[in-house]
Amino acid sequence: MQNPSLAQRVKHAFRLDRAVRFVWSAGPGMTMVSLVLVLIQGVLPLLTLYIMKLIVDAVAVSVTGSNTQSSFYQVGLFIALGAGVALITAVCRSIGAYVQEAQSLAVTNHISDVLHANSTAMDLAYYENPKFFDTLHRAQQEGPYRPTRIVNGLTRLGQNSISLIAMVGLLFSFQWVVGMILFAAALPGVLVRMKFSGSMYHWQRMRTPDQRKAAYYNWILTGDVHAKEIRLFGLGDLFIQRFSVLQKNCAKND
Repeated sequence: MQNPSLAQRVKHAFRLDRAVRFVWSAGPGMTMVSLVLVLIQGVLPLLTLYIMKLIVDAVAVSVTGSNTQSSFYQVGLFIALGAGVALITAVCRSIGAYVQEAQSLAVTNHISDVLHANSTAMDLAYYENPKFFDTLHRAQQEGPYRPTRIVNGLTRLGQNSISLIAMVGLLFSFQWVVGMILFAAALPGVLVRMKFSGSMYHWQRMRTPDQRKAAYYNWILTGDVHAKEIRLFGLGDLFIQRFSVLQKNCAKND
């Protein structure tokens, strides 16, 4: 299979809107709260840095100035503002963790409803097609968490991008070379993820049949339906060996 070009990877990256729409349909309220938190948490690091600058400047003025009492009050005010920003940051982080958990539960329930509705509406001929079961297996295994993980990744990317842009803008106002270096330092990570995301996706698709077989052997070995037959015919060691081989095949990287 020919590896996709960089332009194709960028095009596929912008198709993440399907996951965003899915998460939005599962919980629009939680998604809006998450977006607001992204904006707030993206600005807070820069605000913290700016308050630290004000504190340093106020301390320098208090050392060299004559009105030490006024400078002391000013330093105390900036320290209180810094403590307030730190408190807001902690509160936003706690709210964000709660929102992500609630959003994950909402997406899990929504994907279960979609899977059940589509499974009962499918024609019986699909249940004789192994490719259909491969797709169903991936949907059952990754559906409850994959869309939420994608949206959470985009949320973190947006939050870090806001902080990076604000930081670069601040550094550009002092020294544009430092801002360019900081911006360039963030590019390699993005390019590496774009390069290997497609390979990871194809690797997971190729391993789906072995994962289904391994799940089947695990069900036979641990379930109560075949417990008597496994012991009566001495099939435990055979199925354990086959399960182990399939697990090793799933872990291969070729």
